[in-house]
Amino acid sequence: MEKKILKNGLTVLYEERDSETAVIQVLVKSGSNHETKETLGVAHFVEHRVFETKTRKQREITSKIENLGGEINAFTGKENTNFYIYIPKKHFDKGFDIMSDMMQNASFDEKEFEKEKKIILEEVKLWKDDPKLYQWVLFESALFKGSPAGEPTIGTIKTIKNMKRDDLVNFYEKNYTPENMIICILGKIDNVFEKVGKAFENFNRKTDKKENTPIEIKNKKTNFVEKRRIDHSYMVLGYKVPLRKSKESYALDVIANILGYGLSSRLFEEIRNKRSLAYQVGVDIDMNKEISFFSVFLSTDKSNIEECKRIILNEFEKLKNLDDKDLKKAKTSIEGSFLLKKENPVKLALSYSFWEYIDKAELLNEYIEKIKKVTIEDVKNVVEKYFDNEYTDIVIEQE
Repeated sequence: MEKKILKNGLTVLYEERDSETAVIQVLVKSGSNHETKETLGVAHFVEHRVFETKTRKQREITSKIENLGGEINAFTGKENTNFYIYIPKKHFDKGFDIMSDMMQNASFDEKEFEKEKKIILEEVKLWKDDPKLYQWVLFESALFKGSPAGEPTIGTIKTIKNMKRDDLVNFYEKNYTPENMIICILGKIDNVFEKVGKAFENFNRKTDKKENTPIEIKNKKTNFVEKRRIDHSYMVLGYKVPLRKSKESYALDVIANILGYGLSSRLFEEIRNKRSLAYQVGVDIDMNKEISFFSVFLSTDKSNIEECKRIILNEFEKLKNLDDKDLKKAKTSIEGSFLLKKENPVKLALSYSFWEYIDKAELLNEYIEKIKKVTIEDVKNVVEKYFDNEYTDIVIEQE
């Protein structure tokens, strides 16, 4: 992995890979945490509209990549927004020209803005209607109440309806700036840094984005139930936990593997295999620079909710007695999963830029060594410190 910061502040990461494909990926260090109450959903809205520039229509951009057999996509999170193009290596220049155009020259045409607003309103309704999606909106709202992280990334019906074109332009110009971006390129590409430097040599927008203060890790027991006319109930139970840069985060990765990785995990075994209480059960761990959480989710009949909750809390407690055999098994599993993930070039590019955002890209290649250093005492300390009765749980319950 090579790294260079251009004169304008743009960070460029490049890893040479002997492959017939290439990945061009951009992380913008802004997401829904950087919105105002009045513009909830603007980061996600901008992500949609960046796919049209002053010289290219949206269909031209997507069809150009797809007609070459490539993929182009994007997604918005709480802290950042990601774009990627995965393309045959021989078409790298065409793909990179499109990506650099999107980052610098989005057009925000008024007519297209109004059309996209209707599409996003339908997307907001879709999230609201689907309990598998909406459970996360409710959970984050309860867990991070009173902070931007508690607001829905996708926005609300009200804020999207009231959104103005100028809101998008202002967010784009304030956040899509060289010092607020990381470009990661994977493949065997000649003169990469020269190409990036030339494409962005006149890109000099300045950011006035303020860094958010990381949210305090202080949990408070919170319960919320929403009743619906559905045939199943959905529950998420979790806690705020240390940020990704923390040493404790690696012990949390081990815990997530033990409790929720695959069909042999402890929670899957106890809740589904042994007791037939749920079809779906898993762990979601999301550790970042400003916010982090650890959660267990499942879907079941409402009559099983309290029993499932008891089992989850009991499994947390049992981690205090973790033995060497189970710790070693978890580490082996994490290492294997990590190696498989690195074989996927898109996931690898996303991982490099994520770690660069957290601190430095090199941390990705140190990850397994840090996992190997996790001790039974580390796991016990994390469980005792964070997994207590001060949890947040939300339920979307059948009437």
